[in-house]
Amino acid sequence: AGKRYHFAFYALWIIEVLLTFRILLKLLGANPENVFTKVIYGATYLLVLPFSTIFPPVASTEPGVQRVFETSTVFAMLVYAVLVWSIAKFILIKESRPQR
Repeated sequence: AGKRYHFAFYALWIIEVLLTFRILLKLLGANPENVFTKVIYGATYLLVLPFSTIFPPVASTEPGVQRVFETSTVFAMLVYAVLVWSIAKFILIKESRPQR
């Protein structure tokens, strides 16, 4: 497989890792003012924006801690995986065709 094929999966890996961090930070009630948390939320904001209103988040409020499970972020992860897999398959098909 070519470089473009591998690049697609590297990009997917980065997206999925960032979104996994977002899910964990929200689920564990991370401090939204923390620098690391701000970086992750900022880096993933545009990735989850198209999916943000598909499903409501599941929230559990404890005194001083708000835990949120973003079901729409999980859905976004699934959509990105299917999208990149489709693109990678298209690249394989295109690169395996004989050149004229």
